[in-house]
Amino acid sequence: MKLYERHGVKEYWLVFPLEKTIMLYELTEKGYELFSSATEEGKVKSNVLEGFELDVEEIFKEL
Repeated sequence: MKLYERHGVKEYWLVFPLEKTIMLYELTEKGYELFSSATEEGKVKSNVLEGFELDVEEIFKEL
């Protein structure tokens, strides 16, 4: 995460299949801050890719 931060990666996604969780961090002046997250249901939305969102339940439905 720190490496991506140093190189200016605007978003950092963490995916935890066993917990059925997706967490999206956005790069700010203070470093990465949680922007969007969902567990088992709900949607995670990108701030960098306008209009892009993932339905967590759909992503993990086969697990």
